[in-house]
Amino acid sequence: MERSKMLNSFLNKSEDVVKDCRIAGGEIYLTNERIVTNKISLLKKISLSSKTSFSSIPLADVVSFKVARGIPFFSLPRLIVFYREGKRKMEVFFEFANKDDLKDFYQEFCKVFDKKLSADAYTAAGYGVIIN
Repeated sequence: MERSKMLNSFLNKSEDVVKDCRIAGGEIYLTNERIVTNKISLLKKISLSSKTSFSSIPLADVVSFKVARGIPFFSLPRLIVFYREGKRKMEVFFEFANKDDLKDFYQEFCKVFDKKLSADAYTAAGYGVIIN
């Protein structure tokens, strides 16, 4: 209950959570405007701090994204997002517990991303590359 109150206080009034999922080290939320993460650090677990920190990537700043399989037995399936922060191009990845969670989140992400961009801009920029 406390987490949802904190998340709602972080979101804008026009934002709705479309999809949420557990990821390695925290949680990821997809809204109609951005990707929001709540990463739980080991230090936070040790200190038992009740303070939650959220970070986000506006969908308007997303340049491209792809799905990548992790190294078998060593890493989890990943969603890799490339975005602009000022003039710099940044990259971040989110590791999901299994392929099904990643697939469900990816499908919703594509739907929201398609709504956010016009069809012409989407085609010209080559968004949404999938690597198996």
